[in-house]
Amino acid sequence: MDATVGVIVRTKNRPILLKRAIESVIRQTFQDWLMVIVNDGGSVEEVENVLNMFPADFRNKVKMIHNNTSLGISQSANLGVRSITTRFLAIHDDDDSWSPEFLNIAVHSLETMHAKYDQIRGVVARSNTVYEKLEGNIVTTDRVESLKYLSSGELVDIKDAMKENPFPSISFLFYYETVDQVGLLDAELQNADLIDWDFHKRFLFRYDVAMVPEYLAFRHVRISSSESYRNHSLLDIANQKMLIELMLNQQIRLAMERDFNRTVDYENSSTLLANQRLLEDLTKRQDEIMNYLKYIVAKLNR
Repeated sequence: MDATVGVIVRTKNRPILLKRAIESVIRQTFQDWLMVIVNDGGSVEEVENVLNMFPADFRNKVKMIHNNTSLGISQSANLGVRSITTRFLAIHDDDDSWSPEFLNIAVHSLETMHAKYDQIRGVVARSNTVYEKLEGNIVTTDRVESLKYLSSGELVDIKDAMKENPFPSISFLFYYETVDQVGLLDAELQNADLIDWDFHKRFLFRYDVAMVPEYLAFRHVRISSSESYRNHSLLDIANQKMLIELMLNQQIRLAMERDFNRTVDYENSSTLLANQRLLEDLTKRQDEIMNYLKYIVAKLNR
């Protein structure tokens, strides 16, 4: 295993923001991480110049991937994920940042919650939106606002994910192994908001995500910048209503089809094997329900 946490950073011709993203990771109080920087067709020299600003031993904790041509943000992230093997994963875009305690608290919270409830495979920290201006090489903060999440409890409500993206990717830490079940980012989607939303919904269809109450992540939004430094997510999603509805419907169908196929498999298997698998499945579901009931009772008794 390469490290406890794999941190995937996508970048393209944004050295000013890349430097800040790297600093955000280096300053973590939790240091067992490996950073994968995927340069998606941008200047290799610019990236190397940024890396050279940091101590030499930093390079031992960085894996570089240079795409000869731009593959897009989905495929770039997927390349980074598949290039390493770690216990946990985080997608840290080059324009966002973390509080120094993010990894420490997120890792501890996820390990603790997963030990109690097996179905919890990810955690999300509260986050702030930082509105900033970039003029030349200078980034100035205009204002900071707390990001209001739809989910107000201790778990992300899967129903919220059907309304809009329930959390920003910068605030999300999850088990690496879940990618085998959830899948990678969808390369056919072009809008960054839709890409993240799609992945988060698919994750929630399979697993639960716990909320961390601390504000530990920062989503940065440029209100004034050049073309290369603009936010990939600030596209007109309002004009993509049909695409969003099609995506939601398709994912619901896939989730239903998965359950249907599982039932068919039971029926087509030998009677003994079918009963054994069905019993194991029902037992697991029963255990999950009991865990939730204990969770609710404990919460009510506080």
